[in-house]
Amino acid sequence: MQTANGKEHQVQRLIGSYECDQPGPTLVLIGGTHGNEPSGPEAIERVLDGLRAQPFDLRGRVVGLRGNLPALQERVRYLERDLNRNWTVDEIENLRARKPEELLVEDVQQIELLSAIEEVLSKDEGPFLFLDLHSTSGEGPPFAFLCGASPVRRLLRHFEIPIILGVEDVLQGTLMDYLTDRGHVAVGVEGGQHDAKEAVSNLEAIIWIALSEWGLIQEQELRDLSLARATLQLAVRTLPREVRVMHRHELLKDDGFQMAPGFANFDRVQGGQVLASDRGGEIASPEPGRILLPLYQGLGEEGFLLIQDVPVDEEP
Repeated sequence: MQTANGKEHQVQRLIGSYECDQPGPTLVLIGGTHGNEPSGPEAIERVLDGLRAQPFDLRGRVVGLRGNLPALQERVRYLERDLNRNWTVDEIENLRARKPEELLVEDVQQIELLSAIEEVLSKDEGPFLFLDLHSTSGEGPPFAFLCGASPVRRLLRHFEIPIILGVEDVLQGTLMDYLTDRGHVAVGVEGGQHDAKEAVSNLEAIIWIALSEWGLIQEQELRDLSLARATLQLAVRTLPREVRVMHRHELLKDDGFQMAPGFANFDRVQGGQVLASDRGGEIASPEPGRILLPLYQGLGEEGFLLIQDVPVDEEP
């Protein structure tokens, strides 16, 4: 596998797969869409190793893919642009129509990752379930992003982690958006802070629960399923089951954005509280709520999100 500048990748797109020749869903696990988030690929490797270590009666297939290979190799979020953007039909058609020398590094990665996904879609009968595994620059517990009115919303309750609703209203063109629009069940999950060992454990627990809840393995076969649930319950403690995105602070080029220190995911903030600063001065919270994805890394497209708890009587 070659990079855009001709160097050979030390990591490969396909992490691995596992099947037992029984019909069932295909669970596609994608890790490392951002190169500074190695916990996703590591969690996928752990689960595939665990599946191979004992004879599971798997129905369907599990496939693990890496996202941004050159960024993973360099341990940076991306080299030229965010790979988790521009996932629209028009953008993809535009990329495929360009000459190779016109493509950015992440353009090539997007085409190759999509080709790997399409190969899975063409080989298997489905249904297809996608988990996009991430981590965050700020500290905090695991949580899930749900795009649109997905039928999996109720099922996600069994993951024992908060569900973030409404992300498609503030973040367009994500890989999960694209897959959801194609009619597949697609969920983005965050395991914790990039370098925290708990992030890998949390993502691994989420995958094992998905294998059970989505019907690939019978619950009684998973001896450590209760441990996986306990791992996530301990991580999220008393956080709300569902929250909704209310505000996104978009970053502009060279605006000098600096997040104020000390914020973690799901921290409560007050209206008017100073959260960050840029060349224009202090940036205050426009309303009370909780903070999500505070930016404590060099690259990013948003400084933070504001979320609010969904009242229990509004949950489906």
